[in-house]
Formats: sequence, C-alpha cells, structure tokens
Amino acid sequence: MILVGNKIDKDEREVSLLEGREIAQKLGCEIVEASAKDGEYVQEIFNKMGMQLRTLSMKQALLYDLIESRTPDDRHESDGSSYN
Repeated sequence: MILVGNKIDKDEREVSLLEGREIAQKLGCEIVEASAKDGEYVQEIFNKMGMQLRTLSMKQALLYDLIESRTPDDRHESDGSSYN
C-alpha cells in the first residue's frame, strides 16, 4: 500500500508532509507526494504499486504451493482433525 499526497503543485496544503508521514507510518506504508496536473511522480507511484502487487502475487503463489505440497495426513495432523 502507498499513501499518495496529491496536488503538490499547489501552495496550500490540506495535510502537511509531516502529518502524511505519521499517517503512513501508522498504516505501515510509504508516502509519495505527486501532482496529477504536472505528472510529477505519477509514474513512480504506478511502478511502486506494480512491484508491490508482483511481490504479493509471488508470496501467495509460494504459500499455495506450500499448502498443496502437504499430504492429507500432514493437513489433518496440523488442524487436530482425524479420519475417524
């Protein structure tokens, strides 16, 4: 997740950069300021989002492979169920 501060081309701010950084820290994400009007940092945001989605997808694929590689006996031992 990326917190985006938009309209950096304007002089007045609704949220200061410091406030944005604090919010981003609480959310556990990074903050990027951008200007849709000027196109400043917009491509960077899309690149970062793409990388995050790719990383998440790879982690999910690895987890799926791990789950699928377990035998039925392994699955039942770990969840406490039995075949009885």
